[in-house]
Amino acid sequence: MRFIYFIAFLFTFYSAQVFAQGEYNNWVFGFGNRIDFNSGSPVVSTSSIHALYGCSSISDRFGNLLFFAQEDTVWSANNTLMTNGVGIFGSEGLQSIN
Repeated sequence: MRFIYFIAFLFTFYSAQVFAQGEYNNWVFGFGNRIDFNSGSPVVSTSSIHALYGCSSISDRFGNLLFFAQEDTVWSANNTLMTNGVGIFGSEGLQSIN
């Protein structure tokens, strides 16, 4: 019975390592900078973001970039503004966060 538990543990541990951290493979930041780590080595490209802070990027578990944002503006993965992706917080929302 211990052998079955051991095999189940190894399978669980191995599968967690295979799909680990694909969400963090895309970095979008700064003045139009983007770094993609999906190939194993960094690939630099450009984005629509032009800010020093307040940037974020969201990817799925496979490392596919879904969208990225700068303060109150959101772009899709192909660098186009998303529907209703401008002025999300409004000036009052940004002041209340700070």
